[in-house]
Amino acid sequence: MKNVATIVACFAAAVVMSATFTGCGKDKPVEPQPAGRIAVNLTTDIKSASTLKVLGDQWEANDKVGLFMKRTGESLTASDAVYSDGSNVQMSITGSALTSTPPVLYPETGNVDFIAYYPYTASVGAGFTVPVNVAGQADGLPVEVLYSDNVKNQAAVATAVKLDFLYSLAKVEITVTNGENVSLSSADFASMTATVEGMYTQATLQLAGGTLTDIQSKQAISLYRKSSSATSAVFEALLLPATVAAGEVVFVFNAGGVSYRCEAEGNYAAATLYELSMELKASGSERSGVLTNAVIIPRNVVPRSFTAWKVENDAAMVFVQGGTFTMGLDNLWGYTTHEVMLDSYSIGKYQVTQSQWEAVMGSNPSYFLKGDNYPVETVSWNDIVGTSSSAVGYTVNEITYYQNGFCYKYSQLAGDGKQYRLPTEAEWEYAARGGSQSQGYIYSGSNTIGDVAWYWENSNSSTQPVGTKSPNELGIYDMSGNVYEWCGDWYSNYTSTAKTNPIGPTSGSYRVIRGGRWSYFAERCRVANRNDYYPGSRINYIGFRLACSSE
Repeated sequence: MKNVATIVACFAAAVVMSATFTGCGKDKPVEPQPAGRIAVNLTTDIKSASTLKVLGDQWEANDKVGLFMKRTGESLTASDAVYSDGSNVQMSITGSALTSTPPVLYPETGNVDFIAYYPYTASVGAGFTVPVNVAGQADGLPVEVLYSDNVKNQAAVATAVKLDFLYSLAKVEITVTNGENVSLSSADFASMTATVEGMYTQATLQLAGGTLTDIQSKQAISLYRKSSSATSAVFEALLLPATVAAGEVVFVFNAGGVSYRCEAEGNYAAATLYELSMELKASGSERSGVLTNAVIIPRNVVPRSFTAWKVENDAAMVFVQGGTFTMGLDNLWGYTTHEVMLDSYSIGKYQVTQSQWEAVMGSNPSYFLKGDNYPVETVSWNDIVGTSSSAVGYTVNEITYYQNGFCYKYSQLAGDGKQYRLPTEAEWEYAARGGSQSQGYIYSGSNTIGDVAWYWENSNSSTQPVGTKSPNELGIYDMSGNVYEWCGDWYSNYTSTAKTNPIGPTSGSYRVIRGGRWSYFAERCRVANRNDYYPGSRINYIGFRLACSSE
């Protein structure tokens, strides 16, 4: 299982343990297969939160998992608990299937528990332990540490049994930008290096329970530079869980012959993603970094339920400070520029994904059934808002949201008193332009479309996972390209009259869609570009994102 970034294995598989578990490894003898014993049929999944970039994580062809099969109810470390032909079996992964040669067989009598871990090592310690090392990440993230013990009291069956793997490490993603008195160039960001000082690098994974213990060896960790642009660099790192006091841990960014130091206190918990935004600043001879925003998101979702999705979705709503901007583009008919004033609101950091839709609606209508973190499409405006065949839920911006629509169902499940809805066209464009942080880009977040958008030249004729291009100035992804997004408004031509919190005309035939799509050329993915569609249309290049009022 490797991250979207190129990953270099840093597991200390070559570490010689003081004592090793007798009989571990793929070369151990296996008992003959008595007639009538059933072969174990296992599938697997990585249970990660569905709107996150960590969902780029996926099994790859050479990945190996270690598997233990033990007697139900007995401790893994108990004498004779583990079956001799189910002891640290090296399992290969094909698609979602776990296989071994020869196959693991259920016992003739009695139920079993399965314990599995990743990555496989033949050097499992005497106490059923595996060494973990996260040092040296500059050339790529180390291998993730995954653990599964969800299958218990399993009877012998020929049908597939699924192991749910959970993350054991913390992950940080840091976006570094210019701040006060700092003007690094594109070349500076492209060559920037980074380290984190004061974090532990070694630990032990206890297979009996899945916990990390013996956390030790503080040393600097070189971070992996995931990407860079003219205005930023993005770094990633996998960290051992730790609670960090002020001054204990410092992120150091090196660029242009200067080092910028930024303290980062807090709790770095297992199975958690920390999206950090840091601005570099200079004051006299001092060079430092300032943490300007932190989003904390769970990485594990088991089972993938609405409650778990709600947690991640809260973390993925971006607050947009109200303000005034110029909407439209004068050199296009119907796009007349005009001043718009908006109150504050929140909007989705990501396009709604297929797993999110399924968590709320119970099915996935998408044409491109390629993964949970792909944007949901082939959903109509009416599917999202609901239809009058159902009872009225609530009314926002003169749109009635019915109880059979996605927005109402989500709001009810959320239980936080908010009325989730589609953004108005003005809200959409203001957020796409970067709100009060706008740099005036042509596309949402850049003047170079390939940095921020999936469109006809790079999409491979398909939608792509959300959040895998660079974000815009507000940290919002995919507002140019990937899929068009429904807005609440009826479509009409703009006028030059200034407006406050516009919601569009009171009637019409077509609803607004914005943002461009995977199959469009660059010009149609500009932040000012508009389009419209019949509200009952279900097309494989139209999706949406949520919004809600700030109060």
